[in-house]
Amino acid sequence: MKISRAFGLPILCSLVLVGCGGPKVGGLLKHGSGLLVSTSAELMPDANPGAQKVLYGSIVIPVEVKIDKSAEDMTISLISREALLDTEKYRTAEKEFDVVNAAGEDYSPPIPLLKFPMNIGDSWSWKGQMVTAPTSRKATAVITTTDDQVDMGSPADALRVDVTLSMESGASAPAMRTLTFWFVKGKGIVKRDFGANTSRVPATAATP
Repeated sequence: MKISRAFGLPILCSLVLVGCGGPKVGGLLKHGSGLLVSTSAELMPDANPGAQKVLYGSIVIPVEVKIDKSAEDMTISLISREALLDTEKYRTAEKEFDVVNAAGEDYSPPIPLLKFPMNIGDSWSWKGQMVTAPTSRKATAVITTTDDQVDMGSPADALRVDVTLSMESGASAPAMRTLTFWFVKGKGIVKRDFGANTSRVPATAATP
């Protein structure tokens, strides 16, 4: 029997309920052996991460984070000088936490970033459509989860989720893109990276 201590709390890996090899979730490609995250309430992925800054290359813009929730839908609005700078859309449910819209693109169905219960190290697949109105393209993705740390003024333990997207491009080879999200227990998505487009990081993080 194994005890994990990520996110600052000891969590007992139960051999009776799911086993230390990881829970079985739909579309699972790999069973992880890291920290067991039993429920969404345990991690609180929909929490407000607090003050942030957005990086557009070498340009750094401090932002206020506003979160609006309606049923299972959640919208993160990034506000700079009382103007809306960007939005991110997610869906939070009992068994999943999904990304609905990122970098100006909609995902149909939403891409599951987290599944509950899960062990860090689990990975799974997704298949659907990427929509940038009025264009819709077939796409697939592999979602992987790992342990990491985030600079929040001091290092904080985090659950990192990488979404490796492959989409129809009209060329012989598909176009590739990676979306990365960092979750800290009780703090929500404290950092995200949408490839070459933008990054969002804690306000207290060192800026490259």
